[in-house]
Amino acid sequence: MQISKKTLNNLSKQNILPQVQYLWIHINEEEKDLDGFCLFKKDDWAYRLKKSPRTITRHLRSLTNTQLIEKLYRSTGYKQGVHLFIRPLEPETNECMTFFATLHKCELLDQVEPVIQLHFQDVYNRSGTIRFKQCTALLKGVSIKRCEWLLPGKHICFSASLKVSEQCKEILHVSNLRPSGEYYHA
Repeated sequence: MQISKKTLNNLSKQNILPQVQYLWIHINEEEKDLDGFCLFKKDDWAYRLKKSPRTITRHLRSLTNTQLIEKLYRSTGYKQGVHLFIRPLEPETNECMTFFATLHKCELLDQVEPVIQLHFQDVYNRSGTIRFKQCTALLKGVSIKRCEWLLPGKHICFSASLKVSEQCKEILHVSNLRPSGEYYHA
């Protein structure tokens, strides 16, 4: 999977070592299952990246702590045991975050140049560090056409930027709306 410049830029803003970023990039390029997870064998990765298994474990801990990966242990079949699967997550910065929310209602504000105001309830970012009881966002132009499936009460996820000032936090530039069940690494 090709990594966008925006993702690489957001990754560089994370408080992690370049070697840890390098591991995340390689994990992201692995072939993944439909749910976004890939099998992760620590010894194979240590060999591939010419690092010790202990270093790989330390890098994984750093990626988990900064919420750049999600770990899951799965059984791979009868008598094969349980293995670690990893899903890389999009790096979050104020310019690019993933939010989850329940859609409360939609209002058409302008019919000439279509503008819809979305009202959300129980809004939180992926890491759970930012929460809003209620907030609104505007959708304009082409974004509206792709969101005809939106219904009040539906749990959704979307990408947005966050504007933080002393008075408030505000969600801006909402894009990539989809049902929350379809969320995995964007």
